[in-house]
Amino acid sequence: MIEISKLNEKDKEREVVFDDGIKQVEYGFISSWNDRFIFVKYNGNPQSQATYPEHLRFAIDDKKIEWAKNFQKIIHAELALLLLTQWILV
Repeated sequence: MIEISKLNEKDKEREVVFDDGIKQVEYGFISSWNDRFIFVKYNGNPQSQATYPEHLRFAIDDKKIEWAKNFQKIIHAELALLLLTQWILV
């Protein structure tokens, strides 16, 4: 959820993720907001759509999670290789 009260001018054009748990997840960019809605341009559409803030999160959060998962997979693979190498040498 994005808190409207914490948005500032730097947040305009930030990438967001729409996820209400029902419809398909969509990516878009913040164009503006008021005290109730965040207006988002989805899929390159020039027309902004009013979106409830509880259905949005910043896309960077998703990217951090994805990066962390990929990093964890790499670490596990390297650890497995190290253990296998140690086992072979013994």
